[in-house]
Amino acid sequence: MKQIVNYEESLKVFKDYISNNISDNSINELIQAFQHIQDLELEMFKIENSNDINDIFLMPPDKIRELANDLKKNNQYITALKVAKEYAKLKKEEDKQNFNFQNFQKDIIDNLSIIIKNFETFYNNFISSDNKNIVYSIIDKFGVRACPYCNLNYIDVIKTERKNVLRPALDHFYPKSKYPFFALSFFNLVPTCYECNSSLKRTKDEKELLNPFERDFDELANFTIYLSGEGQLNHVLSDTSSFDIKINSRESLNRDIVNNQNECFALDIRYEYRKEEASEIFSKCILDTTEFRKEIKKAFPTISTKYIEKLIYGNSLSCDDINKRPLAKMTCDLVNFYKTNYK
Repeated sequence: MKQIVNYEESLKVFKDYISNNISDNSINELIQAFQHIQDLELEMFKIENSNDINDIFLMPPDKIRELANDLKKNNQYITALKVAKEYAKLKKEEDKQNFNFQNFQKDIIDNLSIIIKNFETFYNNFISSDNKNIVYSIIDKFGVRACPYCNLNYIDVIKTERKNVLRPALDHFYPKSKYPFFALSFFNLVPTCYECNSSLKRTKDEKELLNPFERDFDELANFTIYLSGEGQLNHVLSDTSSFDIKINSRESLNRDIVNNQNECFALDIRYEYRKEEASEIFSKCILDTTEFRKEIKKAFPTISTKYIEKLIYGNSLSCDDINKRPLAKMTCDLVNFYKTNYK
């Protein structure tokens, strides 16, 4: 929910991996294949040398978004991609000879298949057991411990001195099934929880969503509560059925993309199951008085204000820490809501 900005160390490891593991033969094959699909009018991919291929791996998120949107509108490319995938599945030579290329030249489909296969192989090799240490290191160096899509689940990298135990999923923000060129693009690989990646987002890209490497959901939306009927604050503390947790767009200009994010990741629905936690946050807001903080400071003279807040709320109230702990976004927003409306 907070933009991922601390990626320089991860990017350095990724660059080293690319330079050491993508063979010159594969690069040259890709260059030739791209030059044979110019009839698809993929003007955005003018591939002439190895630097152009490396640019795809390291393409910034705003450029990926621009190219993905262009591809989404290119009906000729969409059809050719479908044809190429069907053609690649054929095993028998007879089936290949009788294949319907749907008005595309066989050369274009052959070379598009080569491009798809190469990028898929690049990604599969990247996440293979042989490169576990590299993938774990890249994700770990992001310093993101809570899912950037939902902020509900931890996405820790867990490892010992002897082995890698567990890591979060890597979501292709632009699905590799539709945009194979970005299968191994650094800023298209988002560390995320399995619920968001495998159960909810999957290959959805029909509506605009926020790439955590590019934009900040926290700046666009906030959590709030709506009291039912004649509900009062004291009802929130004792009766979770007296209120609903909702996500509001901070500005009408961003309402559509906030709604898209909410719908894709079922945020409203999932946060309804966090009413107990929301109620506890309001209870802590009532306890959080100047006198209470003075008592804590008296008992622990060297304690910082930030740590006092963590002690009271069990979470950070700094928006910069949202990606470090689940429910940090809801905690920050509801504390601000309480201070604005009840204090």
